[in-house]
Amino acid sequence: MDNSIMQHWALGILLLLLPTVFERAYNLSPVYQFHFLAYCFLFFSYVIGLVMQAYHFIPLYDKIMHTLSGTLGMFLGVLLFYLCKDKQEFQKQDYPLVAITSFSVSMAIAGLWEIGEYLISLFFLATHSASQKPAYPTPCRTSSYA
Repeated sequence: MDNSIMQHWALGILLLLLPTVFERAYNLSPVYQFHFLAYCFLFFSYVIGLVMQAYHFIPLYDKIMHTLSGTLGMFLGVLLFYLCKDKQEFQKQDYPLVAITSFSVSMAIAGLWEIGEYLISLFFLATHSASQKPAYPTPCRTSSYA
């Protein structure tokens, strides 16, 4: 097996440890729904999507991963609201603010994700999605006789 493929698999396995490391760093109790969603996103986007190149073979795979990342962003927004709150408990009057915070965090993550995808395609001349075109200009023919 190619050495670069082994490095990708090793990085994919290390990425699966992120939720546990995050919880231990902030001394949080585990939320298993968050673990499940984070593991699904990391596994499907990196291991299946990039290493096994599902972005090129499965139609709408990019849309599915964006939906899953948006859901994960909403969970992170709720977690951020919980960490920033003094009493660290939810009350009924907090629900609209929790919704606004989680939506804002999700949109910020989506914006940063798209900027990252653009910069990767710009600097490394590659894309992860089969439907995307590279960000760099490609030479084209101006005449059909050339």
